[in-house]
This record gives sequence, structure tokens and C-alpha cells, in this order.
Amino acid sequence: CLWEKVRMATIPKNGVRRKGIFKIFFCINRESTKEINAENRSVDKTSIDFYNDLKRLPGFDSWGTKKEIRYLKNMLYEGEQVFAIASGIINGNTWLVACTSKRVIFVDCGMLYGVKHSEVMLDRINAVSFKNGLVLGEIHIEDGASTRIITSVSKTSTKPFVDAVHKAIELK
Repeated sequence: CLWEKVRMATIPKNGVRRKGIFKIFFCINRESTKEINAENRSVDKTSIDFYNDLKRLPGFDSWGTKKEIRYLKNMLYEGEQVFAIASGIINGNTWLVACTSKRVIFVDCGMLYGVKHSEVMLDRINAVSFKNGLVLGEIHIEDGASTRIITSVSKTSTKPFVDAVHKAIELK
């Protein structure tokens, strides 16, 4: 086992959240990542595994969308896979856009509360395109009724996201 990094977190006890900071150690094995905390209580590792799987996607960009990524995990259908994600601005708010094996999902979590969610099924998408600028780009997703324009997308995320949407439509 290699002790890779130490993070600080609050750990709930008996369903009641205690005030205080405890150290969580990550033990790296060749087979899998395990989480062990200072009091030897089990901690849910699925959200860490989900985030690590997303980081391996081509063009991964989570700028300003940490809450949306946590929410996305609960929105996926059984057997649905995420092919690409991108973060950008729609109507002045930061949104996470995810291309899955069944749909394109748009998620915006509010600053303090509330979630806005929209989705387009892959068979409804007529066209998807991108436009790159000097630093940032745009993604355009057209369905029968409207065109969704995601601006301020990282230039490294635009082409992999559009390619993932084309691949998902082709596999459907």
C-alpha cells in the first residue's frame, strides 16, 4: 500500500454530523482504490470512483461544475454510460453537459439550492457542432425544436464532446 494523499473532511457519526475535521487516507492498491478513515469506519467510495472514471474521459473539464458532477451520478439510468462531459455557460449560468449512451444531459445546480435539469434524447438530435476561438469555444446542439448553445467551453473539450455525441448517435 502507498499512502498517496491526505484530505480533510467532516465525518458523520450515527447519522448526526459532528463538527470537526478528521483525516482520510487513500490507500492505493494495484487492483482498486480503497478509502480508509482515521476511525476505521467505512466510507462510500462510489462517488470517488465515479469522479475518477470521468477524469479519464477525453477532454474532461469540470470547471465550476463540482456540484453538478455529484448530481449527475444520481441521474444516470441503469446501464447508462457517460462518454464525455463539458462545462460551459448557458444564459449566464454555468452548466454541466454530459453525453451518455442514451441522451445528452444538461445540469445546473444553484449557488445555494435548486437544480435545473434538461435532457435531449439521442434520437432527437439533428446536428451537433462546435466552434473554437483563441482560448474558449462553443458547442451547438440542434434538435427539432431548438438550438442549445453552450458558450465558454474549454477549447480542449469541444471536439471530444462533439465526437462523443456522434459516436453515441451511431451506436444507438
